This record gives sequence, C-alpha cells and structure tokens, in this order.
Amino acid sequence: MWVPTWFIITCFGAQLAYASQTNPMDKIYYVETHHRSNHTLLSEMLNVNCTVAVCEGPLADIYCKGEILATAWYYGMENTCPGTRLAFPAAKVLANFNSLPKPVPKEIFAEYCRTNFIMVPYLQVAELPDWKPHPPAFRYIHDAKLLHLAEYIHEKWISLSRNFTADVWVNQTFYPVVPVPHPFIVPGGRFQVYFYWDSYWILKGLIYSNMFETAKGILLNFAHVIEYHGFIPNSGNIQLSRRSQPPLFAQMLEDYYNATGDKDLVRHLLPLLDKEMSFWKNNRTVSIIENGQNHTFYQYRAISDCPRPESYMDDYQAAAGLSTKDANTVWSSLASACESGIDFSARWFAPNGTRNKVQTNFIVPVDLNVFMARNFKLLAEWHNMFGEESLSSQYGYQASLLTSSIDNVLFSESDGTWFDYNLRTRGWQKQFFPSNIYPLMLKTEANSSICDSVVQYLDDVGALSFPGGIPSSFNNNTREQWDFPNTWAPSVHLFVASLSACGPSHKAYLIANESAAKFVFNVYESVVRYDKIWEKYDVRQSEGGTGSGGEYIPQYGFGWTNGAVLDLIRQFYTNESHISSFPLVEIMPNPNFTLPRRMYHDYDPWKDMSAETANSILVWVLAILVVCVLFWVVCLACLLPRAQVERTIQKRRLVETDEVDRLLANNFDNDSP
Repeated sequence: MWVPTWFIITCFGAQLAYASQTNPMDKIYYVETHHRSNHTLLSEMLNVNCTVAVCEGPLADIYCKGEILATAWYYGMENTCPGTRLAFPAAKVLANFNSLPKPVPKEIFAEYCRTNFIMVPYLQVAELPDWKPHPPAFRYIHDAKLLHLAEYIHEKWISLSRNFTADVWVNQTFYPVVPVPHPFIVPGGRFQVYFYWDSYWILKGLIYSNMFETAKGILLNFAHVIEYHGFIPNSGNIQLSRRSQPPLFAQMLEDYYNATGDKDLVRHLLPLLDKEMSFWKNNRTVSIIENGQNHTFYQYRAISDCPRPESYMDDYQAAAGLSTKDANTVWSSLASACESGIDFSARWFAPNGTRNKVQTNFIVPVDLNVFMARNFKLLAEWHNMFGEESLSSQYGYQASLLTSSIDNVLFSESDGTWFDYNLRTRGWQKQFFPSNIYPLMLKTEANSSICDSVVQYLDDVGALSFPGGIPSSFNNNTREQWDFPNTWAPSVHLFVASLSACGPSHKAYLIANESAAKFVFNVYESVVRYDKIWEKYDVRQSEGGTGSGGEYIPQYGFGWTNGAVLDLIRQFYTNESHISSFPLVEIMPNPNFTLPRRMYHDYDPWKDMSAETANSILVWVLAILVVCVLFWVVCLACLLPRAQVERTIQKRRLVETDEVDRLLANNFDNDSP
C-alpha cells in the first residue's frame, strides 16, 4: 500500500512538471510577458514622467494617458475600463474622476467605471453586396486542395466584414475611434477595427475574390482618414492614432488600378497620397553621411514618449529603474516598433537585449526605405499620367536618389545583401530578417549578379531550410512574436515578391515558388486540421500549427494571411506550376547552419520533445522520488501512525491540485485578449 502511494505522488509531480510547459487548451506554449506586480505603487504609476501622449483631443486624458488609464491597469481592469463608450461628455467623466479620493480604492474606482463608461459594440457585421460565391478567377486554380483553400478564405470575408454603428456617427466624441464611411475587413480575433498595413494584403485578396467595390471602399476609407489626420495611423482606435504603419497606401491603389483601370480614382486620391508622403518626409527622415555624401533615409519614429495605453503595464515595467530620459527613449522606441508593424523583434533590440534595450529610433530599416522608394516611383508615374510634369520629376528624382542610397549605404558586398543601419554604432545590423532582400523589388531589370549573391546569402544563413515558410529571424531568446520560430504572411509575401523580381529564368524565382508553396501548404493544413487560419505560423513544421510568443495568445481569422495566400495562389498556382508539382527546386539544409534551440512545443510535444526537455522532466521525477523516500523514512523513524501519514499525503495532494488549478486559471485570465 505504501509503494502505490508514493508512486502516485511521483507521477503527479511528473504531470505537474509537464503541465507547466504546455497549454491545456491547444498544447501550444504561450510565453507570458504580462506581469502585474503587487509591489508597484499606484502613486508611481500615476506620475509617469512623459510629455507626448499617443493621441490628442478631449479623449486623450481618458484613453491615452493620465490617472484613469494608470489606475485601470493597476487594478487589472484595463479590459473594461475605460469602456468602449463614454456615458457622459469627456469633461464630466474627467471631473467625476477628479472628485474621487486619492489614491482611489479599487471598489470606488470600479463603481466610477460602471457609472461613467459603457461597454457597447461600436462595430457591426457589414453587408458586402459584391460578395458572390465562386469568384470567376478561382476556376483557373487547377489544384483541388488549393481551390478548397481559396473558397474557404473567400467565405471568411463575410464574417470579417465590419462597419461602424449609427450611434458612433451621432456621438463621435463619446467613442475612442475614428469612424470611416465604407465597410472594411478586420484582421480578426482581438483586432476588431481597421488596421493600416493589414489592409494591403486584405485588398489583394479582395481583388482576387472579384470584390472591387469593397476594395474601393477601403481605399476611400483611408482617404477619409488622411483628410482627418494628415496621414494614416496604425488603426482606427485613437490609442494608436499618433503612430503610423508601413506606408503602403500608394501600393494598395496600384493593385486596384492594375485590376480595374480606374483612372478617376487615381486622380481623386493623388493629392491625398501627396499629403501622406509629405507627412513621412517632414516627420520621419534622418541623414547619414557616408564617404562624404549626405544620404536621406526614413525611419519608424513615433512621436509619443509615453507608455502605450493598450500595453501600459508592459511598457511601464520595461522602463522600470531607468532615468526619465532613458524611460522616454524606451517608450518612444516601443511605439516606433509598433509603427513598423514588427512588434516586437530582436531586430529593434540592442544585442542580447530585450524591450528595456529597444532602440527602434536609432535604426534605419531596409523595408521602410524600399516602401518609400516604390511610393515615389508610383507617384512619379501617376503625376506624369495626368500631365503634372513638375511633380512627376520631383518624385522621380526622389525615387532614384533613395534607391541609390539604399544600395550605397545599406548593401554589403561581402554578404551579398542589404542590412538595417544602426545610427548609434554607425554600422550594419547583420542578423537575418526577410526584409534584408526587399530591395530586389526596386530593380526594374533582373541583375543576375545581385540575384546570385542574394541566393547565396540565403543559402549560407539557412533561411531556406524550414518546411513551414521563411523565419522572421533566427533569434529565439527574446520570446517575441516576430522572432524564431514564427513565420508571417506579410514577410513571406514580400520575400517571395523580392525573389520574383529576379525573373522567371533565375534560380531565385524557383526559390520564390518553393517558399510560397511551403507557406501556402502550411496554411492549407491549418484549415484541414484545425479549421482556422492563423495570424502567424510555426516555421519548423508544415502541419498548420500556429506560432506563439508576444503579448497575446495566437489569433485566427485572419485578414492578411487570407489576402497573402490568395495572392500567392494567383501568382503561382493558376497554371501548370501548381503545388502538386513541387518541389521545383531542391532546397537542402545548409550543413553549416545550426538550428536555433527550440523554445516552444508543437502540438505533439511528446513526439517532438528535445533531449533537454526530456532530461528536465526526468530530473523532476527523480527529485520528487528522492523527496518522497526521505519523507517516508522520517515518518517511519518518528513512528507516526499510518493513518496520520495517509492524512498528510492526502492534504499535500489537495494543495498541489489547488495550485495547478490556480496556475491554469491564471493562464486563462492572462491569455485573454
């Protein structure tokens, strides 16, 4: 009877060790980054020393900075307070808070929130009159699996469509959003409003789905936003309104124009495109002197130097212990990383650093400058189309100058690729990121030698060695979502577009085809196995498993994945070269490349368990066994009655079970979007 008792305790300990490494919902390991310290004084959080909040206007002191926001985060009420709508005008809501005793007790603050805010939807599912089953272009998809995937995605547009409720338009000053007049597509999951660069891929998908009216409405929505803000913010939520995202509006219009030939819309939107370019030229430039020449580049550099209101506690703790100046730098660089869309990644951190060593404001990113050069080229063409030769010449010159600077300053001859430039170290950041090869998209004619060098670089670093797509980076120490082992639709799509620029006769084009196939098939598997399309995927496998890490649990829907996959199907799989004929080119793992240490567990953790993890569990089992044996010996030595021993064991079981339940409950709470 004694042996089974200790055996049960030992097995329970092993199960506890295993449970601590897996998520009981999907067996996906979620890296928790949100910690609320009980030792943080509310008074400290209420007196954050920053000067520029993330939004302006009468709602800023409620939703973007100040004591209401800090108190809500301190008490863990940030998901419901401030609510989605004010119950009174902003001035009265602020006055009501100022009348409360300070510091505000939790119960009083909770009552204040219930009285002054309302949790009411400001979005509703929109009707899409141009949605029709079986888009005409789909009949050219020859592979049955890909046709199924395309139709599955096409159905998703209905559930992801939104527009603003009537009350938002009547009481705009009561809502923390900037409404737009036409229906739009949301990313999905926790992202339930329009987002800037997500819409670039969403629009590509809508065009392939023959939904030109919806696509045009999204373009007109962004035109409305530029008229309101002077640029396009991160999203329609005012908490994200003083930072932008990668400037892809011109390229969205290019896709629509190429599909429809609608010159009138180009003419209508051209002044607003000029306005957006002026915003970036006036607010996001930096000069670098290289070999005696001055080069103007563009940066992601948000104006705010306060904690992000949507992640206030994370940002507050990231700057804990820093001077005011350093804290402001961290908060500004975190907002700038969000402006990049790559939030977050080792790309923006100092070597071996984390968020408290973020330095986005000191980095000249390859991708942004490629986007700007492409925008200048498009605007030069369109102004010329309408006879505006002066503006056309200006944009043409800017495109040529920036393209030349990218090649002269960011290109490494020895590595055969481009790198981000660090203003502090005055040198390249030589880690692998998919954006390293984006300048290929600026080449009007395939330069065989450059394409050769890029292919060699990708082979040398091992970027083509993964079955699920292209990794976001090779860094798996940060636990950030834009690092290893995740692969993302935007990165894969732009990576493929870059290699495709080398032309169909070059090996790079075959690698583009293969990379697209890996990702598309990975997405197909997620539909077949899980009935979901994820925001991000695990690059290490091709079974459709989600990526993880970052500030929230994996999301599905998912706008940009849907659009990118449809566009990749359009590019590669509507002719004889479809997915069933792959691999077209054999990509062998580089023997000199060491796969980064695994940080996450896949859906079958026992099958994919590393030796390190197995040894860890074995150590846990042996340690618990030793403790149990020692405890048994002590009990015998003290001549404890058997009944008393059994009661002790039962009590310990209950305590351990309660602790596991508490941990899992906390995990569910923290994982909530």
